[in-house]
Amino acid sequence: MKVRHIVSTFLIIVLFFGSGFYVHARLVANHSEGAFDDPNPPQTAGAYPTASLTIRELIIKGAGAFLKAQADINSLSEKVELSDLDGVYWAVIQGVVNAALENMYQARYYYRELEIKANQTPYNFNVIIKLIYFHYDCFQYENGLIKDVFSEVKGYLSNGDIRGAYSHISAYFDTLIYILEVIKKDVDAGTIPANAVMWELNQTGAKVHMFGQYIARVFEAL
Repeated sequence: MKVRHIVSTFLIIVLFFGSGFYVHARLVANHSEGAFDDPNPPQTAGAYPTASLTIRELIIKGAGAFLKAQADINSLSEKVELSDLDGVYWAVIQGVVNAALENMYQARYYYRELEIKANQTPYNFNVIIKLIYFHYDCFQYENGLIKDVFSEVKGYLSNGDIRGAYSHISAYFDTLIYILEVIKKDVDAGTIPANAVMWELNQTGAKVHMFGQYIARVFEAL
């Protein structure tokens, strides 16, 4: 029987890169609200449930929903990996996929509201100057950060484009939702997701995970 080794390497990557993620409670793009002149302005637009939330609160809520989805995705990966040995419990897998989608919908919702609020709020010029003159290459080398992901972060922060970084995370969320919706169709039809689809899901989740973490690390170092 062919065993699906779709996550073995990925789990090593998560354990290695993700170890620092859980050392602190606030790491996914946190502290970036400091780039705005008034990170807690009165809300003038946006959906009712988030009307009174600050930039910081929207970041935290979006990150929290994303982390819940990541836990669901890890659970899904485990069940797919072991399906050839343990069999497939479709109701359980469907429940995990639905939970992952619901949490990703929440994450995307909060980040879309974050984009609205960030677009209404002026930047803090002093913080933007610090971001522009930050020593990104030295920081990446000294901290052993993944160059490809950190280069994306540098592309936004070195230009003072915090709003663009938020939009980039939101786009990652859109991609994760699309992949999960493809997986849901497979699972609802009684088909185990293809390895290539699971690899793409895990890789995309890992990239947005690290992208958000690196933003938080730069702001913490300012």
